[in-house]
Amino acid sequence: MVQREVAERMQAKPGTKAYGAYTVKLALYARVTGSFLVSPESFYPPPHVASAVISLARKDNAFCASEKRALSAFVDRSFAQRRKTLVNNLKQAGYKPEQVQGALNKLGFSQDVRAERLTPEDFAVLYQELHA
Repeated sequence: MVQREVAERMQAKPGTKAYGAYTVKLALYARVTGSFLVSPESFYPPPHVASAVISLARKDNAFCASEKRALSAFVDRSFAQRRKTLVNNLKQAGYKPEQVQGALNKLGFSQDVRAERLTPEDFAVLYQELHA
């Protein structure tokens, strides 16, 4: 059980306000299999926030423990400044802009794309492309 706003972030779709690094990292390792809201009146005393119950199913993936940490840091850097382009965020993280642009073009994205437009799977592929 989590606050409703957290549940919304956990289930957010690319391009929405709630979508961010937290959403991407969770989606790389688990998928939401169910959720439902719980009203404040279900508790005594009632809290000042709404809650939601979320069910997660772990995904199998090909990343080892050290890659998971590096991928998580990569996603964080991608969302570091939300209004900047992905190329600029990754440039500040030490990646070469032309390398990022080439990888994005290979994935079918323009060089002015922002992190919130990529799916979790796109991030995994982009990470692998930049670390090959």
